[in-house]
Amino acid sequence: MNTQKITAIVILFIATVCILIYGQSLLVPMVLAFMMWFFIKAIREKISLLTPDKWTIPTWLQNSISFVILSLVLVGLGKILSNNIQHMSEVLPQYEKNIQNITQQLNNTFNIDLVSTFKEYAQDFNITSILKNILNSISDILANAFLIILYVMFLLI
Repeated sequence: MNTQKITAIVILFIATVCILIYGQSLLVPMVLAFMMWFFIKAIREKISLLTPDKWTIPTWLQNSISFVILSLVLVGLGKILSNNIQHMSEVLPQYEKNIQNITQQLNNTFNIDLVSTFKEYAQDFNITSILKNILNSISDILANAFLIILYVMFLLI
């Protein structure tokens, strides 16, 4: 391989990384819109199979029905996730108590101090920053919901 090809590949790689980093605010909603469009298209095809041969549902109505079905599924999944998180926060003290009991039993049985061992291994592990990143991602997606819906509308046209 000559140096021109290597230089071109390196420049292309750097340009791609820069585009992905700086275009993230536009690319993430675009990818989500493409995913929604794909699901809407699949639902629309299933709806068209349900109609008799003589009678057809207009495409705009199929798109609308598909969008409503997909929206209901997403809202339902959001509700399930929200309820699970709420339930987990309510039951967390009980889990913590059970884990402490099991840890104490293991410590007594094997004469090992598991708490200090886990603290040693988990010193660099920061759950708060991970949860913060996850919540920031979810809030970004919700903030871009209008943009995603707009992209989906243009994809359906």
